[in-house]
Amino acid sequence: MEQPKINFITFRRRVGNFNLLDPKEEQVQYYLQGIPKEVIEERDLTVSFLIDPEYDGDFSPNEYTPLELLDELKWIYENRYIFNSRLSDVKKLRKYLESIEDEQKKLRHEYEIAYAKYQIEYWKQRLNELMDD
Repeated sequence: MEQPKINFITFRRRVGNFNLLDPKEEQVQYYLQGIPKEVIEERDLTVSFLIDPEYDGDFSPNEYTPLELLDELKWIYENRYIFNSRLSDVKKLRKYLESIEDEQKKLRHEYEIAYAKYQIEYWKQRLNELMDD
């Protein structure tokens, strides 16, 4: 059985040096994936956001939906930075994600079911292998 593919919008977190003017500065990047390129271009959406590591809550896609992540980023930009030009980008992306949330919720649920079935099958096979030894 093949592991199911993620077919909904999610995000990833990376820590790295993203500032070309100060390559030693470490930042945390949150990158939303799964939004079609055409939608990003058509709606002029930003899908990558940087924050200072001291403000990072180590948000995980296993614990946060993209909407919840954007709420956290919005709070950080509003309360931890004097000025941040990304706040309007967060709001625009959040508006788009709100418009498709019902569909995304359904896709996340379907994936969870498929992943649970995959795990059950995997452990059945593993148990059979161990018992055959």
